[in-house]
Amino acid sequence: RDGCQARAALIGNIECLYVGPQEEGDAQAQADIVDDLIARGDIDGISISVTDAAVASDAIARAMNAGIPVVTFDSDADQSERVAYVGTNNPAFGMELGKLLVQLKPLGGTFGIISSGAPNAMEKAQGARDRLKDTEWKEAQESPKDCQGSIDLFYQQMWEFAADPDIRAIIPTGGWPFLDSNTTRWKKFRDANPNITMVVSETLPITIQLMNEGYVDGIVGQLPYNMGELSVDTLLKIYDGESVQEKIYGTSFMEVLLFPLELPPLVVDMNYLGYLVILGYFMFGLIVMCSIAFATWTFINKDTRVVRASQPMFLGMICCGTLIMASSIIPLTVDDERYSERGADIACMSVPWLISIGFTTTFSALFSKTWRVNKIFHNPRRFARIKVTAKDVIGPYLALLAINVIVLACWTAIAPLIYGRFEYPGTDSWNRPIASYGLCYSDSTARGGFVPYLVIIGVVNVGVLILANVQVYQARSIRTEFSESRYITIIMASMLQAFVIGLPVILLVWDIPKVYFVVMVCLISVICFAVLGFMFIPKVSILRQKRAEAKKMENRNSARRANGLLTAHGRDKSSTATSEEDDGRDGLKIAMLKSTRIAVTGIGTGGETEELQAIQTSQDPEISRIEVDEEMSPTGTSKEEVEDVQPVHGNDEIKSSPYDDNDVS
Repeated sequence: RDGCQARAALIGNIECLYVGPQEEGDAQAQADIVDDLIARGDIDGISISVTDAAVASDAIARAMNAGIPVVTFDSDADQSERVAYVGTNNPAFGMELGKLLVQLKPLGGTFGIISSGAPNAMEKAQGARDRLKDTEWKEAQESPKDCQGSIDLFYQQMWEFAADPDIRAIIPTGGWPFLDSNTTRWKKFRDANPNITMVVSETLPITIQLMNEGYVDGIVGQLPYNMGELSVDTLLKIYDGESVQEKIYGTSFMEVLLFPLELPPLVVDMNYLGYLVILGYFMFGLIVMCSIAFATWTFINKDTRVVRASQPMFLGMICCGTLIMASSIIPLTVDDERYSERGADIACMSVPWLISIGFTTTFSALFSKTWRVNKIFHNPRRFARIKVTAKDVIGPYLALLAINVIVLACWTAIAPLIYGRFEYPGTDSWNRPIASYGLCYSDSTARGGFVPYLVIIGVVNVGVLILANVQVYQARSIRTEFSESRYITIIMASMLQAFVIGLPVILLVWDIPKVYFVVMVCLISVICFAVLGFMFIPKVSILRQKRAEAKKMENRNSARRANGLLTAHGRDKSSTATSEEDDGRDGLKIAMLKSTRIAVTGIGTGGETEELQAIQTSQDPEISRIEVDEEMSPTGTSKEEVEDVQPVHGNDEIKSSPYDDNDVS
């Protein structure tokens, strides 16, 4: 009323008539008042707080048909023909009632709601129930009660709730008991039931006074003055032909509650890693064990052809790189639960160092080998055995390592990562933070923080990884001894795939410590196991197979020697071919030739040597003999997989062929 009249007086030329039924909640009396206003003939607009939506809707329709625009305030009839609703978001109001109850009594209990048939009261009741649904509070079976807007019925229902020994709170969704200036009945009820918490509606002077006296525990109020102002403004816009919103939530809430002297204990979820660190330790130990085991295997078998052909230094670098990369898991397990702030700061900055150096060491060995093979193979003037030396590997390694070290050193000196703890959004009922998380960050925001350095390292390392995948794609048709090039291709593709999938996920879960830790551990583990598995397991398998075949051959030769078919030196008397032992010193052999076609005819299945035709097709004059290495080309290998063509001197000669076919091209 006051807001409507004050706004009308301020604008001028507007008269605000405030009328209503004698009894609160009399819906028919309210509809009759609307009909009386229509009959007056001088009413330009009506704003009504609906008592009963069904009854009011008919009255609103009659007013609209008479050319009088109608808006509702405080209590709506959204199925009627009204133009707009002005007031409070009633479901949200009800949720605030529930929120205050949780604040006051977080341990919960049984609560009851007293409401009425008015739409706003029912919406508030539903909002309170929704807010308390997932708490320790449970609604009484007879709740909500309908007081029909009657003060006497309201107090009767209060005592009915109090008769239930489980009731610990009552929530009235309207201000009916406070329309009576005599508060004796309210005080009598509270004195008889001090253990029942009362969270009420409407911040009227009488409710504030009752709170001061300790008879009310919490209040959620509306701003009726503002509703009156907005009602006048909305009707004036409609009268002037302007469009208005259907629902105007123009009023805020007012909350008042008794603040307890002792707040309930604060329980904060610190989001520590906890027992998840066991996963990190386990994966670290597994990778270290595999790296050391394969390094030891390489050292023990360094004189075998399988290892010498792949170069022990090359394999050693891979083991060293995976070991360093796996070491980054250890600082990832550090948080402020078990370590000091200084220790956590050191752990934060050590992670990018270990990952970068480990990746560089592993990647350089793989990349250099593929790059060198590609460079020689795609040169049409070269036709020679291919060997990747230590110099070929160490050059790219030092270059890539230098770039990473320079960037990391600048990062460490200018904007080092430090460990900090931050609060998640959300508080408890007393506005205290309830969750936080630990995070590595850089406080040098004036210099861009850690972002520029992380971007540089990412661009450099991902860039060379993409270049390496281009190299392995170009070398997809080149077959090397022991199929090593194929396994390097798989490793490079796996690493690129891990980065492409892993990096966006890391950015998404950066501020969720447990998820971030699991993602990082899995990403590092996948890369390390892919490198170690595809590089070493095939070699271990081939070496075991060769030793088994050698053992079998030795047993067969022993039998033949006993029959006089072999010389004292173990040479087959029936064979005229000579061979030169290849110990793998010159590296892996290439299984394909470029710009060369060699035709061989008349090779008998018995191993006899016949005439060679059209052999001199290469421009290299040094090629005068073809060697087919029996050891590396077992019977059954396809004709396209001739293992080696070498420039050697001597007469034209073909060694005994392992192929069963008569023609090889």
